[in-house]
Amino acid sequence: MIIFPIRTNIWPRRTPYVNYALIIINAAIFFLTYHPVQNPYTHQAEHILWPWAEQYMLYPANWIWFQFISYAFLHGGWSHIIGNMFFLYLFGNNVCDRLGTFRYLLLYFASAVASAAGHIVLTKLYTPDPLFVPLLGASGAISGIIGAYLVLFPQTAITVFYWFFFFIDTIEVPASFFIALKLILYDNIMARVPNGVAYDAHLAGYAFGIIATMLLLATGIVKVSEFDLLSVIKHWNRRRQYRNLVSRGFDPFSGRTTVKKEEPAQANTSPVDQITLEKIQQLRRDIGRFISQKNLPEAAQVYQELIKTDSRQIL
Repeated sequence: MIIFPIRTNIWPRRTPYVNYALIIINAAIFFLTYHPVQNPYTHQAEHILWPWAEQYMLYPANWIWFQFISYAFLHGGWSHIIGNMFFLYLFGNNVCDRLGTFRYLLLYFASAVASAAGHIVLTKLYTPDPLFVPLLGASGAISGIIGAYLVLFPQTAITVFYWFFFFIDTIEVPASFFIALKLILYDNIMARVPNGVAYDAHLAGYAFGIIATMLLLATGIVKVSEFDLLSVIKHWNRRRQYRNLVSRGFDPFSGRTTVKKEEPAQANTSPVDQITLEKIQQLRRDIGRFISQKNLPEAAQVYQELIKTDSRQIL
């Protein structure tokens, strides 16, 4: 089964020149450094970069400070560079527009450094000889950008192309579900295989991008909107508090807390109460009819009469 995002439903308000520049720089460095050499016996690539460029990869057991940035501009093949640059274009344009040029560049390079640091720490834990497991590619930095997208635009829709046997189509998926479940959980945790992919670098990049962007929103460095993850969490917490208060007897219309008492059921209703009940039911039917006719002023007028008849009535 093939699942691949192809577009989002939002567009940047300003042209993200700095993101385009990063894509062009990555592509130019790829053409300068990529030089695959195959083993004549195994037919596998033993060296994918020119010898002079291999020093810029990051070696976990013997790293040099500049490699924390330089590794992110090297790629190991055509699928590697094309996939990374497409994801950078897909998610980076809107993040760049929201953060601005300086903060976007800072997040990109900081994500690259954090991704490399996470890769070093975790590789040393379970790799016998980490010296020969070099790290290269912009995936870690791009993971940080995707993590930022998850925080800034969780309620947007991502159009996903899927191919399952004979079924080929597209579907729109909420960004929060696609990034959290597909890109983070499934691709980097559940579907891990020993194929040379730096899963830990990806996870470290995602974590850094999410945490850093949440801090930018919480401190006010980036303006909070009604649609980012911080606002979504606040709204959810308010709804939770509201449900808890109402369940304990709080009346949101009067502002008072009442204790519900069970009253014994009465066998018959007095004629006065019966007339009032019929009037209430008729008023509610009239309100529904006016709303269905899109006559909201008349519906509001009838609702005022309903409240005068019985203040406990709500729509």
